[in-house]
Amino acid sequence: MKENADTRNNFARNLKYYRKLNHISQGELAEKLGVTHQAISLYESGRRTCTFDVLIELGELFGISIDELIIEDHEK
Repeated sequence: MKENADTRNNFARNLKYYRKLNHISQGELAEKLGVTHQAISLYESGRRTCTFDVLIELGELFGISIDELIIEDHEK
């Protein structure tokens, strides 16, 4: 299935939104997820997508559903 650019952009914006909402730096989030700081930066810029496992961990960390990370647009 081809990735939708809107979904990728929503994920990038929402990841940054929830990270800031929870007062977590990119470095802290990277450490919690076992990825690099650069990976978080790439996720938030929409230049890289994360694995499904990371999506699940993000949902658990922020206490939200995966839908809220990839479908909702919290900037509207």
